[in-house]
Amino acid sequence: MKKRIVVYLSQENIELMGECDKPSRRINEMLQRYGELCRRNLPSSLTTKEWLTAMAALRDYVANPGVDDPIRYLWAAVADYPDMAKCLEGDPDSLICKLRELPYSGQVAVYEAAMSFHEHEDLPDEEALRRLGLRRCCTCLSWHRCK
Repeated sequence: MKKRIVVYLSQENIELMGECDKPSRRINEMLQRYGELCRRNLPSSLTTKEWLTAMAALRDYVANPGVDDPIRYLWAAVADYPDMAKCLEGDPDSLICKLRELPYSGQVAVYEAAMSFHEHEDLPDEEALRRLGLRRCCTCLSWHRCK
């Protein structure tokens, strides 16, 4: 399905696109690749509780980050979540360390996952995680990206 929308691009993003005869096609191609990069870079080391805690902690942050580079401070937004210790029952530092150690692409993937997760707040948590492309591993019970 195609839908016509008006998009305003910064000069920086116009330059990023490069010269092209069909800007709509170029933008769509770039967005498809971006989506695939996010899917491929979802961290596989987070437990169910860590995923749900990160998604809860990032709910307000993704809606209104209040900083120029929200990815840079992603881990801090999670660290500031007041219910984190209660949600993780003991070791909140583990989640923060995992998020800080992610490459930038992994942090972007978590940020985008939080945005998508909160679009499906009417769903049960595990179904919302499945919509992100994650599946529960039978052996370790962590959530991993589908291959």
